[in-house]
Amino acid sequence: MQNKNIISGIIILLVIIGAFWYVASRNDSGLEVPANSNNQVNEKTKPNFVLGIVTRVEGNTIYIRAGSEEKTVVTDTKLVVLKQVKEAGVIKNVSAKLSDVKTSSRIVGYFNESTDLEYKAHTIQVLNI
Repeated sequence: MQNKNIISGIIILLVIIGAFWYVASRNDSGLEVPANSNNQVNEKTKPNFVLGIVTRVEGNTIYIRAGSEEKTVVTDTKLVVLKQVKEAGVIKNVSAKLSDVKTSSRIVGYFNESTDLEYKAHTIQVLNI
């Protein structure tokens, strides 16, 4: 009887080890974080952006409410405007115009230069959320 218990224990242990090995061998390496990243943001590649709700648009200047502050997003002739649209249950970005930016729109302004409250945007994304 004692031999049956030992054999049963060994079989259970082998099954557990096999299950761990199986799960470890199927781990998708695409989900792993590289060892050298330390979960830090790469300052060179992170986009600079400001998110807010449009309070008004005057010419090439968009005023947004971001938290409790009003911020200014200044645009130029090279501005790219994108608008999120939902097609067949999928949200995608399509080309748009500055005139598509309306009061109460939620936007993201991507910029290269900024001061505390003013951002020189190269791209505006009108969100559909």
